[in-house]
Amino acid sequence: MKQKIISSIFLIFAVCAIVFVFFSNEKNNQSFYLPDTESHKLIKIPDEEVLHIKSNIYSYNGSLYLAGEYSKKRAFGEYEIRNVYMGLQLYKKINENLIVDAVDVETYEEIKPYFLYKDVQNVYIFIRENGCHRCLNVLSQKADSFQVLDKHYEYGKDNEAVYCLRNGKEIPTQSKFHITELGGISFGFDSQNIYSMCEAVSANDFLSGFENISQSAKESFLKTIKGL
Repeated sequence: MKQKIISSIFLIFAVCAIVFVFFSNEKNNQSFYLPDTESHKLIKIPDEEVLHIKSNIYSYNGSLYLAGEYSKKRAFGEYEIRNVYMGLQLYKKINENLIVDAVDVETYEEIKPYFLYKDVQNVYIFIRENGCHRCLNVLSQKADSFQVLDKHYEYGKDNEAVYCLRNGKEIPTQSKFHITELGGISFGFDSQNIYSMCEAVSANDFLSGFENISQSAKESFLKTIKGL
């Protein structure tokens, strides 16, 4: 009987060890990059030294990092250029603050992978445009009221402002902001403007452009705006 108990305990420890090794090796499925302190070029670091904490939070050499997708432009043939995924870039700071000081790890959660995250205080964004590829920034300090407004992740808002999720900037709207989708495109609008890809579009440009949207649908949309 005693021998069976010892064997059972040994088996439990063996299974736990296998599970631990399996999950601890998950980090090896990614390549990780950090800026070189002198050249500021991204260099690959040993992936076995990077520890996954949760979501896109990682630890390396005793410091806490947020990870964003890293890709490089590569030529394919004579005329085609593609973004090739390389791995994850680690960010030690956000707005000059260390990640360990800026982010509440316990409440940190994903809104959209490698793009939008939030904790109890802030909403964090990896910017896609505005001359900055995958730069990390604080989008909103009102995480409790923040919401994404469209399925294409073009626009978001909290109880104080409306944001362009393409460049991380505030949209200076003076009235209630609405969202509609026409021809597979998310349009923002208020009582004064139409926004396409976060840029204000005049009524004339809207009517003459966007050929994939019927003229009747565009005219109906403009009547809706005038009625606000």
